[in-house]
Amino acid sequence: MKKINIAKIVWVLSIFLVLIIILVAVMDYKIHYEYKIKNKLYFYECDGNLCVTEVEDEEKLLYSKYECDDECPVFKSQIDDNYVILEEKDNNILFNYRKNKVISKNYDNYKFLNNNYIIVTKNNYQGIIDIDNNLTVLTSYDSLGYMKEEYLIGYNLNNIIAQKNNLYGIISIKDGTIIEEIEYREEEIDTLLNIINNE
Repeated sequence: MKKINIAKIVWVLSIFLVLIIILVAVMDYKIHYEYKIKNKLYFYECDGNLCVTEVEDEEKLLYSKYECDDECPVFKSQIDDNYVILEEKDNNILFNYRKNKVISKNYDNYKFLNNNYIIVTKNNYQGIIDIDNNLTVLTSYDSLGYMKEEYLIGYNLNNIIAQKNNLYGIISIKDGTIIEEIEYREEEIDTLLNIINNE
């Protein structure tokens, strides 16, 4: 009867296993990286307006291009001179198309207060981020600012009216500190507006 050399069998099986791992890694690279088509959104100047397209046009002034993987987000709106919202499956992207810079991908909506602060909405709650995407006011308020007709009022450079559980107060834009306790009812909103306007 012939003796079986276990060490030789283990050595051959190990070599075979390493070759399979290398083959799988090479196939994964080829499928996911080498043959992956990079899509782009192009942001152009069009007669004083912004044009957004997935097609390159060398005749127009190019502001920037946003690189996408499989599928590009959809252009939703321009919300400031330099910023647009791009709609993805889970979130919306705040993108500075002039500087080719993503500001945030974390929120459902964005509304500029000024050049430094932005009201953000997540799961129907509002908070504030700064222009570097630092959260300055937690997204825990029913609303920030006060809507009068179609305009957002009730804020200044430092503070903003905040609503929580149908009560109103004033908080700091810069760090969320409570300036006026959130205990005012809707019919007392003029008191808060006067405080904001007189600061």
